[in-house]
Amino acid sequence: MQLEFIPCGAISADASKEIEAFLDSRSSSDIDIFQYPRWSPENRCAIYRSGGQIRWFTLIPTVYPLGIQRWIRAAHLGRGPFCDELGMWQEGCMQLAVELKKEGYAYLHMYPAWTEEPQFDAGHDSGWVKSDSGRYTLRLKLDRSDEELFEGFRKTTRYDIRRALREGVEVDIPKCGDDLQEYVRIHEKLEQERRFGLKATNVIHRIQWLMDSGRGTLLLARHQGRLMGGVVLARTGRLCTYVWGATTKAEKFSAGQLLQYRAFQWAKSAGCTEYDFGNYWPGATTGPYWFKAGFGGSPIHYVATRYMVLHPVRHQIVLQSERVKSYARRLRRA
Repeated sequence: MQLEFIPCGAISADASKEIEAFLDSRSSSDIDIFQYPRWSPENRCAIYRSGGQIRWFTLIPTVYPLGIQRWIRAAHLGRGPFCDELGMWQEGCMQLAVELKKEGYAYLHMYPAWTEEPQFDAGHDSGWVKSDSGRYTLRLKLDRSDEELFEGFRKTTRYDIRRALREGVEVDIPKCGDDLQEYVRIHEKLEQERRFGLKATNVIHRIQWLMDSGRGTLLLARHQGRLMGGVVLARTGRLCTYVWGATTKAEKFSAGQLLQYRAFQWAKSAGCTEYDFGNYWPGATTGPYWFKAGFGGSPIHYVATRYMVLHPVRHQIVLQSERVKSYARRLRRA
């Protein structure tokens, strides 16, 4: 097999549709909008075709572990590569590793969307190092009426939704470009607190593409004409993913719970049967994980992330840098 390497920004409209059709055909458990080339035009992708059909695909985001020092690069693959045959999956990964090594990448890191470890032949997985115990997402089934969904929420979540409705909070889609700009200002404020690492221009580009393509939407919550926040949603196949959310604080009510409830309704109207809240950790009693758990749903555990060292010296420089940063953080807290 021979991989094609293509800058996402250079992919033709027809090729983009072909890739999206391949990804849309995937199981809802292993795909999200972050793997679509038009979501990340600054990246590139690798493709293998057989019999005129895409059989293997991955997006190849490049990260710079040393920050502004960009002479060391690494590839973080997200949920890919995507392929239904284990032998082909592994062969494609090895070809990708060879190419990235030629280009001077320090290591290749992936977060496979597998809920069970595949049964590779002996030695097939020997090049990878597992780096954690896996991760979780939270998934909500939407095959119920709105009333049944509502009754499945935590009691305090139901209360917060009713309170927001009593206070006159309304949720709708943007009506003009100013609405989008106003949401981005709230998003930027949250970004400064949580360090998402996304520039406003990238946020606007992605939201605009979702809305123009019909692959998603932005829902905005207003109270007496004031924008209280919004959620960005994306549709892939029959899965709706919660991409971003940002809200401002109010003394009397919270708009976040009502926004999520309206998000479920939008997802159902778009033909989705599942809603993915994204990153999650079971048992949390505060913070975003606690907020997400208030809507019910079931945790899905993905297998361990893994990486392959491509240039040992550069990889060691990254590890040493991380150790120094960790030590500096401990000193600041002392």
